[in-house]
Amino acid sequence: MKLKSKQMNEQQAIIYVARILDKKKLLDKLPCQLTTLFRENRRTEHTPYTRENGGKKGNKDRYGTIPYIVERGSAYYQKLDIINWLSSTLIPRLEVVT
Repeated sequence: MKLKSKQMNEQQAIIYVARILDKKKLLDKLPCQLTTLFRENRRTEHTPYTRENGGKKGNKDRYGTIPYIVERGSAYYQKLDIINWLSSTLIPRLEVVT
C-alpha cells in the first residue's frame, strides 16, 4: 500500500518546519536559518575541490538528508519525508542543545 503525501515546494516546506519547531520551542535553537539549512542540504557533498582538499560541502553530516526531488529546476519535498526527517533527526538534535 502506498501512502499519498502532499508535495511542497521549498518555501512551503520551510514554513511547515518553522511552525513545528516554533510549537516545540526549538526554532531559536537552530544555529542557522531554515532557508540555509534546506539549500545546504541539497549541495553535493563531494566535488573535485573537496576530493583534492578533503572535507565535505553541505550539512548532511550534521542534519541528516532531507529527501527531495527536482522538477523544472525547483526542489520539491514530500510532507511525509519532512515529518520523518523532523522526528528522526532534526527535533532530537535540537532537543539536546542547551
